[in-house]
Amino acid sequence: MPNRVMLRLFLSGLMGLILAALIIVASKCALAPSSEMKSLLWLPRSLAYWADLQPTFRNFPAFGLIGFFATMFAHCVFRSLSLVCILSVAALVSGFSIILEGMQLMIPTRCFEWADIGWSVAGVCAGLLGGIFVVRILAIFFSRNEFLSEKTTIAGVRGASGVCRRNRHC
Repeated sequence: MPNRVMLRLFLSGLMGLILAALIIVASKCALAPSSEMKSLLWLPRSLAYWADLQPTFRNFPAFGLIGFFATMFAHCVFRSLSLVCILSVAALVSGFSIILEGMQLMIPTRCFEWADIGWSVAGVCAGLLGGIFVVRILAIFFSRNEFLSEKTTIAGVRGASGVCRRNRHC
């Protein structure tokens, strides 16, 4: 059991760090004085070139990644993905994208576009669906592995009664 707790803590921290890094990068890109990504010297050239060719669609993969890692983080923290949890993640990340787009109104060289919001929200939805899919696949994988179950013995898997059931997971 301590191994499972440590794994969950590690994954929660990792998902939280990746999510925070993605939020920082998205904020810096959205609030940069120029809408051209090649002006951001810290961004890889090939990614900046692609982003400049796709001025509105570039929000889809960016917020798709944020939606995916927000879903994974929520699952690690809350241990389940209920409908309320999924809708909360969708609302928070979509709200974040709308706030970023609205903040561009205060930058003289940037402008507000409804298409950006549309692609951002579509990316969030795609990221959520991807995150839910990965969580379900991992749940199936981990439920079939004896070595990760909480009451595992060398002879087999012990049930709640303490009786060893050898053929339960075969």
